[in-house]
Amino acid sequence: MQKTAGQTLPQGWTAHVYDSQMTLQNREGAAKYFFDAFLGCQIPQNRAHLTRTFFEHTRTFIRLLPVEPEIRDDLLTSLYTYLKVDQTPTIQVNKFLNGLPAY
Repeated sequence: MQKTAGQTLPQGWTAHVYDSQMTLQNREGAAKYFFDAFLGCQIPQNRAHLTRTFFEHTRTFIRLLPVEPEIRDDLLTSLYTYLKVDQTPTIQVNKFLNGLPAY
């Protein structure tokens, strides 16, 4: 039976795709293209991946800020502390921002 895009699997069937290049920590690049654009699959999101994405985007934002290097270092340390030391069950951007030193 030939499948076309948008069809569902017969009842009781499941499909599994394995890619040795894609790990929980590395979900970008070719693997993401293959799963998303080519196969039309959604990559499941998990807490660790979402936290890492928040960390990476926030770190990039802080690194691009036009501030003194000492301030930038303080902000990066604050980000790390918020995620690693505080261990809050939910990331709250406003709480993180309110906890930053005033510059």
